[in-house]
Amino acid sequence: MDEPARVLSQPAPVFPAVLKAARVGGRVVIQFVVDTVGRVEPGSVRFAESSHPAFESSARTAIEQSRFAPARIRGQPVRQVVRQSVRFEIRP
Repeated sequence: MDEPARVLSQPAPVFPAVLKAARVGGRVVIQFVVDTVGRVEPGSVRFAESSHPAFESSARTAIEQSRFAPARIRGQPVRQVVRQSVRFEIRP
């Protein structure tokens, strides 16, 4: 791969209200396929790790709404499996 896929825009995930109120932070590691036009392929999202199941829906929504520059080989766009960490941090 000459150029890996890279994020162009990505919304911040919504912190689940119940976990935010309890001041519980965490992270989700999510794996998905970026297609040749820079979108996440429907049905390709998988969770590799999750500190709490309540974070998963929000992380999925943020990833699915993201836009990417597709990966390229010899200048041609190609599909790529991407792994990304989504953090949910408690701020003072």
